[in-house]
Amino acid sequence: GLARTVAEGQQDPAAPILVLCTRSGLKDINAAMRSVPAAPVIEPTIQALTKVIYG
Repeated sequence: GLARTVAEGQQDPAAPILVLCTRSGLKDINAAMRSVPAAPVIEPTIQALTKVIYG
């Protein structure tokens, strides 16, 4: 899909893009969300991230 949208001029080729490979079943995001715990909401700091990762 990404190559097609760039070729058709629908996407700026220099823009940041996230490509999600869905062969693993992630097309059903609700099913994926039910299979893992919710991600914690943290402050946008390295210290907060470090605390979540290392405790």
